[in-house]
Amino acid sequence: MISEIQIILENQNSFTQGNCFERLVRDIIEAHRYKVHSNVNYTGMELDLTAIHKDRPNEILYVECKAKEKIASNEILAFEAKVRFKNADYGYFIRTKELDHQVAGLVTEMKGDPRYKNITFFEPEKIIEILNEQNKINTTSIKKNNCAKQILAITYLGDYLILIKNKSLSNTSKAFYLYNAITGETETDSNVIALLQKKISEINGLVVEPLTNSDTISSEIAQTVQKKEEKPKIAVLIPEPINKNLETINYNYSSCFSDLNVYLWKGFLNMKIIRQLDNYDYIFILTESYKGKIYIEDEDLKAKLISVEELVDNLVPDFKCLIIQTNN
Repeated sequence: MISEIQIILENQNSFTQGNCFERLVRDIIEAHRYKVHSNVNYTGMELDLTAIHKDRPNEILYVECKAKEKIASNEILAFEAKVRFKNADYGYFIRTKELDHQVAGLVTEMKGDPRYKNITFFEPEKIIEILNEQNKINTTSIKKNNCAKQILAITYLGDYLILIKNKSLSNTSKAFYLYNAITGETETDSNVIALLQKKISEINGLVVEPLTNSDTISSEIAQTVQKKEEKPKIAVLIPEPINKNLETINYNYSSCFSDLNVYLWKGFLNMKIIRQLDNYDYIFILTESYKGKIYIEDEDLKAKLISVEELVDNLVPDFKCLIIQTNN
């Protein structure tokens, strides 16, 4: 199945779109214990950065990210040269689209050549897999039978998984499934559907196919099993703005829950996550405060101060307890 990542923002310009893609990149490198070290350089729909390993501070990672339609072979070769030029120990090449046949052949050759063993290529399918492993999204339980393509849409309304059905006898796809990528549940909001069909040409004109009877029955069975095995759901939200180092936050939160039978999810503290956070029993927010307000991330990943009242007003009101830990 073909995989793809689409980034859709209300303010559709290359800088904010690059910032949104940077958040995905940060999730990937943090999964491997790296932390962004340099300023992030933007060029159109591309960005590059260097990172340092948290446990091996002398280990340097060079990362290039391509959020554009097509990548040429010379861009792959130029990336490998930059890894050597910057004296990086490792290189990550991350992209949001599938490669065409010629470029894919070059990548396959490099993967099999020991001279390039320090270079890793991250295709969209691998990015989606890592985001699931990091609990940034929840799409592993979604059935993907009879589907030709999956698109992870990162939007200002939320994150969504689009599954385009296999082509019919007329060699055209006529329908797609739509899921909330955070909850894993079917998405039916007409505003979301309209936005995605407007911005993603492949599904413009296709119909959103509802669950079949068999899917509904399976879903009901799954919900019954889930209720029997239900664990308290805990969300931990931490801001990591690119322009402010919030070092006073206690990041060792996971040890507090290690002996408990709970579902634990960590996310970044921003308005998008706040408005989308649903069905969580306990919400822990670890941040800094200043003059009675707390720091979150804005759309450009920069530090922003908001009041606690504004935070609560934007939360989905179904949680049992909200705990905010600050430096004061």
